[in-house]
Formats: sequence, C-alpha cells, structure tokens
Amino acid sequence: MDALLFFPMIEFNSVFSQSLIIWLATGFGTLIVILAGFFVLFHNDTYLHKENPIMMAKTKLFELVTVFGSVVLSWAIVVLLKWIVSAPRPFLYFDTINPLFYYGGYDSFPSGHATFFSALATALWFYHPRMGVVYFVCALVIGFARVASGVHFPIDIVGGFALGILTTYVIHHALKIAHVVKN
Repeated sequence: MDALLFFPMIEFNSVFSQSLIIWLATGFGTLIVILAGFFVLFHNDTYLHKENPIMMAKTKLFELVTVFGSVVLSWAIVVLLKWIVSAPRPFLYFDTINPLFYYGGYDSFPSGHATFFSALATALWFYHPRMGVVYFVCALVIGFARVASGVHFPIDIVGGFALGILTTYVIHHALKIAHVVKN
C-alpha cells in the first residue's frame, strides 16, 4: 500500500517542480518556524485578559510553554523511535529510487519533520485555531514534499503526524489538569 501511494508522488520531471519540492521539503519549514515564533511572541492577545495584564502575561507564558514543550518533547520522542524502529528510507529500500536530495539512512519512520510541524500546528491550534489550521496545511505541504522528494514513505508522514498531535494533546491537557491553562 505504501508503495502504491509513494511512486506516483515522486514522478516530477521539471527542474522547476523539483526545485520547488526541495525547497518545500527543506527550506519552507525554517520560514514557518520563524513566523510562528514571531506570531507567538508578538501577537496581541488583549481580548483574553485586557483588564488584567498579569493574567495576560500568564496566558502568554503557558502558550509559549505548550508550543515550545510540544515541539521539543515530540522531537525527543521521534529521535528515540527512529533509533528503535530503524526503518530504511525509500532510496535505500528501492534501488531504483533517485531522491531529489539525500537525507538520513535507516531513520525513515516516523518522519521528524511531520512530527515537529504537526506538534507546532496542534499547539498553535489550541490557542489560535485559525493559525493552527494554516500551520496544519503547511505541515501537510512539507510532508507531501518529503514524500515527493523520495526521502519518506507516506506512512512515515502519517506516523509523524500522529505522534506530533498526540504529544501536543498530552502536554496541553496535562497543563489543563494542573490548572495552569484555562482554555
């Protein structure tokens, strides 16, 4: 099943489409992380607690903890899982695959990029649902580009998404149980 989804996604022959896929798979993520950082730090949430600046600062702090904690914990878990699973990348599994770029070896599952960006999108969604949806779309684009470039199977992306979303959900709800986060 993975191969049936994989092969049609890597059939890009033009220099432009290949260059775009490489940028989406490698450089686009850096841009959206920087933009997310600026958004979280500088977005004005005065509608939450405009009459109480201390509560506003507390809410912003826990938003930062959720976002930063989610991506860091997700990344740590994915590194451990990659080491345990040791799944080959498509270009190692199929000798006929020529990836658009080489990345890693026996560390395909789960996708670290899909894990990281789905954790980021989920964390943003808890505090800013519309921005979270935008970041989920960005995460999907990055995941598609990682498959289209030949460095991941579709199941690697799905597994990464599940891990990132689950980790962020657990962190956010643990903070809610501790009565630290109100929403």
